Amino acid sequence: MDGKRKWQFSLRDLMVILTLAAILLGISLPALQQAREVARRIQCINNVKEISVACLNYESTFGSFPVAALSCQDSSWISTGIENGNTCQGPNWAQQLLGFMGENLAYLQTAKCMEDFYSACDDCDSGKLNVNSQTPQFMICPSSAVGPKLHESPVTALENLSKGNYAATLGSGFYNQSIELNRFVDTQLGAGIDAAKKTRGVIVVRGSEDILRRRLEVFDCDLRSRSMWKFAHGRGTKLSGIHDGISKTILISEVLPYDGDPASKTTVSEDIRGVWASVSMGASTYSHYTTPNYDGADPNLKDTINGCDSSIPKSDPLACILKTGNKFDVGSTFAAARSMHPGGVVAARADGSARFYPNSVERKIWQALATRSGGETEPTIE
Repeated sequence: MDGKRKWQFSLRDLMVILTLAAILLGISLPALQQAREVARRIQCINNVKEISVACLNYESTFGSFPVAALSCQDSSWISTGIENGNTCQGPNWAQQLLGFMGENLAYLQTAKCMEDFYSACDDCDSGKLNVNSQTPQFMICPSSAVGPKLHESPVTALENLSKGNYAATLGSGFYNQSIELNRFVDTQLGAGIDAAKKTRGVIVVRGSEDILRRRLEVFDCDLRSRSMWKFAHGRGTKLSGIHDGISKTILISEVLPYDGDPASKTTVSEDIRGVWASVSMGASTYSHYTTPNYDGADPNLKDTINGCDSSIPKSDPLACILKTGNKFDVGSTFAAARSMHPGGVVAARADGSARFYPNSVERKIWQALATRSGGETEPTIE
């Protein structure tokens, strides 16, 4: 012997080492994945918190929260394309917040588009003023891989629209129940108007009767005014109008885009969910009518929307019901908050705070958290 110990490994020793390594890897990978998801969820909470704070800054600047969109037509319940009868609709809440979220160029392009056009979703999607085919970074959740497909559908009469992950709640009811200051809508709601008012959230679809009167007097005198009235600055809900309390009222949560079969060679998506520039239900708005990530156990409570991919298997939680036409019922739509976070969604409240809400939250509590003046008893949630 030369005094130096010689290490020798048998095949059995090597197999033991490899087995131990595999066990350690099997233990560490799930832990690593879980840690990464925790980090993504924290980032998502920060994202919705920033959007909520931007809404508060907007309220401080203009005297009200942004509206979901200004609808300057009688049939405000139509939320899709011009060819479907949605001939006059201003920038949605996300487009209104562009300047408050550091997207100044996109905001200026939207305002420029509004000087000559009347549909911020349908008219600002092509040419030099194309802002709707690019998703702003603040609208993307790190846990959800936003698909590369743009929305295009003859059903919605929309095209070239990109998708995001965050949406404003319209309350706990249907899209057509969230519309304020439109006498044609009030007539259609009839005896149900008082019940509809109790379902409304902070961010609502805004009718334009008083704004249009003002427009005829002043707003058409220059290009800037021709653009700005469509934003409905100061015409939304005021802080003082949140009677249920700003810390108990949700503003923003998540939606989950559906881009079809990943193996499909199609380059467009017919499903409207996630379209960030559209005010349509499931696109940039959602409802607390059902609980987070509702699985469709009751087939009547599946997402009921104006742009639904018919190829989704019925067993898929994202399976949906399509509403088409131009009658009032086409606005009887709702879509659940949805996310890729295991077990729930994140949401931000009207005071700028945010947290994670589990799928198991009671439906009545979830609905109470969405309304600004529902008069419910104080909702509590662990």
